[in-house]
Amino acid sequence: MPNEDDDISMTYATLPEERRDTLIKRISRYYPLTEEMIDQYPLLWDWEKLSGRKDLPWTEELIARHEDRWHWSGFTSLSRNDALPWSEALIARFEDRWDWERLTKRDLPWSEDFIARFEERWDWSELSYSSSRAYQNEPLPWSEELVERFEEQWDWGSLSKNEALPWSEEFIAQHRDRWPTSSYDGTWSHLNKNEGLPWNEEWIERFA
Repeated sequence: MPNEDDDISMTYATLPEERRDTLIKRISRYYPLTEEMIDQYPLLWDWEKLSGRKDLPWTEELIARHEDRWHWSGFTSLSRNDALPWSEALIARFEDRWDWERLTKRDLPWSEDFIARFEERWDWSELSYSSSRAYQNEPLPWSEELVERFEEQWDWGSLSKNEALPWSEEFIAQHRDRWPTSSYDGTWSHLNKNEGLPWNEEWIERFA
């Protein structure tokens, strides 16, 4: 009895050449493919379409076997695919492949050591504003220690808008020279609009 692999081969072989590309794009995007089928026809698939699929049997080894074929960046890519088995090990294994601007926006296993491991890769402007992203479920582990450890990396304008920081009078005072000021009147323009700050009369008088 012919299997699904045979069906694909026979259908492809009987089509006029001008219709084959359309068939492959459709199969690559919609057909229920197994790991074996993906491995068997590597020259056949539309790898951009495969890269964006969430219903493939994703494993680290499947990704590794076709490392040079996947689309790693772009709208339809592995870096944007929520269905991958995301882990620190997966990210490290393909460190030179990822779209790091896109990875910075993902729900990842955030920790201080994880951030440090890939310190030179992150989009720090995006990371600085991370807790304000409605689509992020796993926030950064914000603490005074985290802010101090990467003091030279943060985008302080973005930090100023981030309501999730460990805001306190002492924290603000400790970094008072870092907070961006308005070129018009010299005030902390971003901090003034941040609802996460400990607003009270004493605080306002201290930093007036």
